[in-house]
Amino acid sequence: MKPKQLIYIFCFLFFLTACKKDPKKESLNDTEIETEVSVDHTATNKPKKETYEMRKVRLELMPLNGAAVDIKSVFSDQAGSVAVMGSVKAAPNTTYTAEIMEFKSNNSSDFSTSNLKKWNPESGMLESVNTDENGKAIFNHKTSDWCLSCDDQTRNINGKVLVVSEGEGSGSKIVAVKIIE
Repeated sequence: MKPKQLIYIFCFLFFLTACKKDPKKESLNDTEIETEVSVDHTATNKPKKETYEMRKVRLELMPLNGAAVDIKSVFSDQAGSVAVMGSVKAAPNTTYTAEIMEFKSNNSSDFSTSNLKKWNPESGMLESVNTDENGKAIFNHKTSDWCLSCDDQTRNINGKVLVVSEGEGSGSKIVAVKIIE
């Protein structure tokens, strides 16, 4: 092929990929909403597909107490169940515990242990992970006990705080936090 033909092909391919847009997806700050449309399958005797919204919230946690940590997480709510996946980059061979907490007072800028309390002792705890020799770990959790921005305040985690502590139990110290919104 001649160089001029290659340029035309490249421009055509670039144009095609640049014009692609997913009409089902909107992006609002760090929250994404995807909607699936219902389809009536009565003529084909297939079960009718439910309409639902899938909401995703991406968080980059704020380090506290001089901690050298980089913690990111994604919450996704789909069809009545919330999944969270997070990555930890921190001290090697260390235990980190993630849980959802709430504020004791209306002061949402005070992330001290005196202003945070367990949100839901039965379902607020995510898990503990141990970083590897490179200081990396992944945590995953899925539950139908939570929802994002729903009307059920006993399940709604919007406005709660994702807290990551170094260590386990009463001797642990908070190293990173972020309000879920």
